[in-house]
This record gives sequence, C-alpha cells and structure tokens, in this order.
Amino acid sequence: MPKKDAHAERASRLPGKFQAIVEATGSALGDIERRVNEINDRIVAIATAAREQSVGLREINTAVNQMDQMTQQNAAMVEQTSAASQALAGESNVLSGRLAQVMVEER
Repeated sequence: MPKKDAHAERASRLPGKFQAIVEATGSALGDIERRVNEINDRIVAIATAAREQSVGLREINTAVNQMDQMTQQNAAMVEQTSAASQALAGESNVLSGRLAQVMVEER
C-alpha cells in the first residue's frame, strides 16, 4: 500500500502543478499580448508619419512645379523685354537720324 499512497500523493500534487503552468502560460500570453499591442501602436504611428510625409512631399512637389512655371514665365518676359528694348533702340536710332537731318536742313 505504500506505493499506492505515494502515487496518490503525487497525483494530488498534479492539479497544483498544472495550475501553476496554466498561470505561467496565462501570464506569458498576457506579456505577448501587451508587446503585440505596443508593436501595433508603433506600426500605426509609423504609417501615420509616412502618410504625413507623403502629403508634405506632394505639397513640396506642387510648390517646385509652380516655381518652375514662374521661372519659365519670367524667362519669357525677359525675352519679350529684350526684344522690345532692341526694337526701341532701333526706333531711337531712326529718330536720331531724322532729327539730325532736320537740324542739318534748318542750318
């Protein structure tokens, strides 16, 4: 009978051991869940930051395109101003020549 008593004693301790294993497993799963939630929060933060950066880059791209258009418009205005200035210089030379003729004829 002593063998039977030893088995009975070991068997009576098993539920306590299983309870400890279940509690340890539950605690470990709780830690895993907390860490997964932390990782998820970080992923959400990264995704949000990436979206914000994307919006910022689109705005920068729009601004650069507008600056490029303005630069092209300015270049066109410079060409027009240069052409007008050359035409004015030519007309001024013609006018100076005619004025010189008038002055010579009056003398």
